[in-house]
Amino acid sequence: MSTNNLYTPTYTLKPFGENIWIVDGEIISFYGLPFTTRMTVVKLPSGDLWIHSPIDLTNELKKELDNLGPVKYLISPNKIHYWYLDEFQKNYPKAITFASDGVQKRSQRAGISIFCIKNRLVQKKLYDMPSKLVGKIIK
Repeated sequence: MSTNNLYTPTYTLKPFGENIWIVDGEIISFYGLPFTTRMTVVKLPSGDLWIHSPIDLTNELKKELDNLGPVKYLISPNKIHYWYLDEFQKNYPKAITFASDGVQKRSQRAGISIFCIKNRLVQKKLYDMPSKLVGKIIK
């Protein structure tokens, strides 16, 4: 689908706040309706990147992210924000993926293979994340 002029430029980091960027992607069809895609990127105090709701990873966007810092965390906040997780996991195999319940099953039905860490089992792996952020991810 085409992009919407309201969200241009697409596939590029746009500052939103200190160490926070948004990246608008294409408009996709969701149950036959146009649905905008947007990713949030946060640069943590460690310099690592926290990616919320990944969008299509273009070559140009990958270069921008790589220049910003190492991608450490991938976040799928709910059952519909998983579509591009596999692409990010393939390009950033060391990144830890967090997902809401049901994301793995739903993605498999769509033919997308992703690996997710869920719920409180991940708490031990979050040693280098700010405690304010950890609480929000785990809940």
